[in-house]
Amino acid sequence: MGIAAQQWGLPIVQKMYKRLLVLNIIHGDETTVQVLHEEGRKPTTVSRMWVYANGKMNDHSIIIFEYQPTKGGEHPAAFLKDFHGYLICDGYDAYNAVTGAKRCGCWTHTRRYFVEALPKDKSAYDTSVAAKAVEFCNRIYHEEGLLAELTPEERYEQRLVKVKPLLDAFFAWLEEQCISGKRKLAKAANYALNEKKYLCTFLEDGNIPIDNNRAENAIKSVAGTGCSAILPTEQNPVLYGILFSRLLRQTDWMPKNI
Repeated sequence: MGIAAQQWGLPIVQKMYKRLLVLNIIHGDETTVQVLHEEGRKPTTVSRMWVYANGKMNDHSIIIFEYQPTKGGEHPAAFLKDFHGYLICDGYDAYNAVTGAKRCGCWTHTRRYFVEALPKDKSAYDTSVAAKAVEFCNRIYHEEGLLAELTPEERYEQRLVKVKPLLDAFFAWLEEQCISGKRKLAKAANYALNEKKYLCTFLEDGNIPIDNNRAENAIKSVAGTGCSAILPTEQNPVLYGILFSRLLRQTDWMPKNI
């Protein structure tokens, strides 16, 4: 498997990588993995599988997985060192190391944190800050959904008219709330406020999606293989990145002229 992946898979992934870096939008995400029998490391050591994908509005699907032994920001920084477009990702600090790209936040993450902070008793929703925040997010997604069939230029213009006022109202309202402590609500509010600049970047270009669902869905192919993921191999675990990159939607991305 290792020799075949290197001989046949690696050249394809290298072509995918070159094509990916010249695009204007890249999604990034990562998940934990464990590698059994990896030289110099215990089987229980937690490593990372990083994923990078082109924007979902492109004609061809490119999804590349890269194994790395740590979660450090030097890994996405190295992978994306020649990329100068928009990077869509969550609020993980490691992405701060990527200096050449303009970062875009993920509204799915933002909404999810507020959903997790909802009171168990639905009768309390009327006075719940978390419920109000989820309502704002739902309205933002609703308006965004109405723009799905527009051209990027039309979507850009309509976002400024329909979506931007909702963002402005949401952050103005959230900044007025008195939230403190270590509860889930405080975590959700702090995440949204800390990511405010990035959560508004999608307004700059009608091609930019408002969330990182594309990368999240791709990483599930790894995370869904076990407890996070356990790679039972004595081969170089980088080969798993090659195989995942090649096999995931292998017919979708293939351009006709390479």
